[in-house]
Amino acid sequence: MLVEWRQRVAALEPTLENKLLVANASLNSQPTPFRDAAEIIQELESTSGNSAAFHVVAAELALKLKNNELASRHFSAAAVLEPTNRSHVLNLSVLKLNSPDAAIACEGREALTGFSGDAELGVARPPVNHVPVATRFGTSNKLPGFAAIEGRL
Repeated sequence: MLVEWRQRVAALEPTLENKLLVANASLNSQPTPFRDAAEIIQELESTSGNSAAFHVVAAELALKLKNNELASRHFSAAAVLEPTNRSHVLNLSVLKLNSPDAAIACEGREALTGFSGDAELGVARPPVNHVPVATRFGTSNKLPGFAAIEGRL
């Protein structure tokens, strides 16, 4: 129902913000492959590359489609466009932490330590000590509980 209301608003006022709200509502209520959201992102891609909000919604779509590489590119772009919004760097760091490449995972861990005690982002304590995923969990490239974090990005 929310998607339909957002679509009506976007039809009356087809702004970037309203279209992104439709895409976001679609991501939260429709099943894979999230056709409505994918169509909106594809439509806006050529004209909205200078919008951090666009890149965040595109990253959310990429995450839902399990394309972490594309999500990382979008979070990186959002971080460049909004350098004072540390949530983009936080999201990118969490994705890096989950990388099967130990060097990238270590880079993500080190970036996350900079967020310890950051009240603005709600990080109350330092991240757990992290050994590269490949050595800590055998060949698995997933940290326990990452799926719960991934769903909130």
